Amino acid sequence: RKARVRPQLPPDIEAHFRAKAEANLMAVRDVARLEDVPGIVAQVLASSNMAPDISIAPALRDLPWPRTMSVRSNKARLDERLTVSLATAGIAETGSVILCSGETAPSSLSFAAEVHVVVMHRSGIRGYLEDALDTVKALPVWPRTVNLVSGPSRTADVAGIVVRPAHGPKAVHLLLVG
Repeated sequence: RKARVRPQLPPDIEAHFRAKAEANLMAVRDVARLEDVPGIVAQVLASSNMAPDISIAPALRDLPWPRTMSVRSNKARLDERLTVSLATAGIAETGSVILCSGETAPSSLSFAAEVHVVVMHRSGIRGYLEDALDTVKALPVWPRTVNLVSGPSRTADVAGIVVRPAHGPKAVHLLLVG
């Protein structure tokens, strides 16, 4: 079996992942504890002038969400403004995150909203795509859908004119926990 050809990564893959994610137009923030996520989401809502009406991954429902916020832990609605999901892994090589669907993670949360907040544990950062996919393969239940998100929705026509959003969130906030 041949060895994989991989680009050289710097020793600090977390810093490289962050730089790549920011280059992909993700707003990256550090979060000390998972319990701090609702407060950061409230700040994102306020800075975007959005009503405190969101949909979150069921895996995050037990966090201390403010009572002033309407929080649904289900799949996203068609007219969703902000959703919050939990990433399985991050890829330092590209700055992308891997989102796996399941009972606690509806895939609609990744695409329906105007603003998508992705929560990821810092320990989930992997160097390369293959390493991140090994993390997915190690899950106790194989997901029906695996999405790689590399930033806000955008597309370009033949002339190279970039249009945002194309078919999904116009903003992605990545919260690195831990």
